[in-house]
Amino acid sequence: MKFAYLIMAHNEPYVLEKLIRMLDYPDNDIYIHIDEKSQLINKDALYTNSAHLVVIPSRNVTWGGVSQVNIVLDLLAEALKTQHDYYHLISGVDLPLKKHSDMVAFFENNNGKEFIGITPNWAESPSIAKRYELHWFFQDKIGKKKNILWVLSRIITKIEMMFRYKRYKNEKIHFYGGPEWFSITGKAATYILNHGEWAKNRFKETICSDEIFIQTIIGNSAFAENIYNKESGDSYAECLRYARFNGPSPFVLNIGDYNVLVNSNCIFARKFGTSLPEEKELVDKIFDMYK
Repeated sequence: MKFAYLIMAHNEPYVLEKLIRMLDYPDNDIYIHIDEKSQLINKDALYTNSAHLVVIPSRNVTWGGVSQVNIVLDLLAEALKTQHDYYHLISGVDLPLKKHSDMVAFFENNNGKEFIGITPNWAESPSIAKRYELHWFFQDKIGKKKNILWVLSRIITKIEMMFRYKRYKNEKIHFYGGPEWFSITGKAATYILNHGEWAKNRFKETICSDEIFIQTIIGNSAFAENIYNKESGDSYAECLRYARFNGPSPFVLNIGDYNVLVNSNCIFARKFGTSLPEEKELVDKIFDMYK
């Protein structure tokens, strides 16, 4: 079984190096996007011994902007030049929780399933729907900064809300959302890429649509019937990713999480770091377990 790993990286070069080592097998192809702003990762220092490695041209990644949608589509476009059985989207601070041989066996046993997490009723709730129903001007320039553009953008958004404005009225699709990360078949990957231009246009001047556009494309297609563990209603059980949250953002995992990780059914976990000794200790222990 041939895998394509699509990695979005911007920091933690030590974790990224360990991740690449763990994926370095002849049947794996690794595609990496490094944030244009990153000064921590030296792409010329990345290498593999067995896997095919491609570092795609960098874009400037902005939190909440459509740039994140574009990068996923860039990675899919490059990876789909070669046929693979599954396409795994992960971040540069993810690590696998299954050995390569176990991963192959698992996907052979579940071949045809789509590992995409959809949170029930989430994307169409009023607090989330405003992400794609209203204009969020300048988001690709703002990111998380609170500057004059942020103030202007929020004023426009509040005016639109006041007048109950919607960018697109009478849309004949349902919007779905969930974790950005996925493991999908080649047919599903091709289907998403074929709807790439629609996604770029529809989610331009929205906010945090990276958690919506894949689920919306797949959720309105026949592939929705093939979502793994769909009856669970648990988006992380559907995509088999592990994360421990602090509000809307995941915690950086540490050695205290080790037993939970190795006893989970998940195929990947995030996020890993090296800022604290107990965080780096977990990275090393997961890496050693994988050997």
